[in-house]
Amino acid sequence: MMLPPSIFADVPTSFGNMFILSEESRGFCYSVKLEQNLVKSAECVKKPLRNSTKTDEKGLSITMLRVAICDDSALERDILVDFLSHYCNSHAIDYSYKMYDSGEPLYYELGDGGWFDIILLDILMDPPLGIDVARRLREIGYKGTIVFCTAALDFAPDSFEVGASGYLLKPYTPKTFERTMHRVLSDIVENTYAIKNRLQVLHIPREEIMYVESHNSQCILHQAGEKTYTIYKKLSEIEQELTAPCFLRCHQSFLVNMNYVKAVDKDFILTNDDVVLIRKKNLKELRQVYFDYCKQIHNRY
Repeated sequence: MMLPPSIFADVPTSFGNMFILSEESRGFCYSVKLEQNLVKSAECVKKPLRNSTKTDEKGLSITMLRVAICDDSALERDILVDFLSHYCNSHAIDYSYKMYDSGEPLYYELGDGGWFDIILLDILMDPPLGIDVARRLREIGYKGTIVFCTAALDFAPDSFEVGASGYLLKPYTPKTFERTMHRVLSDIVENTYAIKNRLQVLHIPREEIMYVESHNSQCILHQAGEKTYTIYKKLSEIEQELTAPCFLRCHQSFLVNMNYVKAVDKDFILTNDDVVLIRKKNLKELRQVYFDYCKQIHNRY
């Protein structure tokens, strides 16, 4: 499925929801000055964090970003670090990154509970290939963003299988990198909910939020898979942030994702058998909201 490079000259090419970006200057040489923010090892380099949410000039609300760069070429890793540093500094984004020269240490780190919001992953590495690393990451439950960095499109069909968010075609340029990053970050902001957990900022897929309950002066977010997170916000604040139609404020102490409701009587019974309370004085109205939502979803499909 290898296609002539000229097809992609200066044109965003779409494979389903993935975009393959290239530049008109196919002869771009890696003569970028690598003067700042470079490391020569796989150590994590963190920029100053202020634990805040930033909004760049294009309207993206972004919390601290964690990026993994996996490529067996030290030069390619350094170029991506330079592009990443320039992009994040230009958009006032707090970030950290870690470099890997093969997929094995990346796989084991994520298997041990590590996390990256974005993985920039070379495909044509010494075994295991990047596509096999991505497949294994999905098998252990990694649901973050994977962007393949490659000079070939031979693996485009396999990319759909692992849910890759796109390609960066080598030789990439700062312009193609920025366009890809902005699209990827837009997806992250739209589809995830950022929470501060201890010293980390986690991006939880919104579709995996089952319900949120208020407890004393804090809230507990329940994620599918029996994971819970403590959030130091009022439930009313979280309600304003989770505005999708599936979320219903059904009680003073509960916000529920109706996609996880399997039965309703005086309370909601969820798919994991947790019970979410319904405000008694509004029981009839809230039950009707749920029934209307189910009808809407049924008609949609």
